[in-house]
Amino acid sequence: MKIYFYRISAIDQCIQSECTGDAQRLATHLGIARSTLFKYLNDMKELGAPIDYCRRRKTFYYKYKGFFMLHFRQR
Repeated sequence: MKIYFYRISAIDQCIQSECTGDAQRLATHLGIARSTLFKYLNDMKELGAPIDYCRRRKTFYYKYKGFFMLHFRQR
């Protein structure tokens, strides 16, 4: 489970910087299969991340400024 959250965080950081490259490049950077990358991206989208892809710039990006947050917060 720890590696799952680590990879989500790494994908989020890459998307925020808008320099992910195409899906194969990002997957290679993360050390995962391209199909696995899409599973992570779909999970993030299901949790509300507005992820899109720009073919011209060849990068994933968030449609709105923000970041993905996965942590416990005490009240």
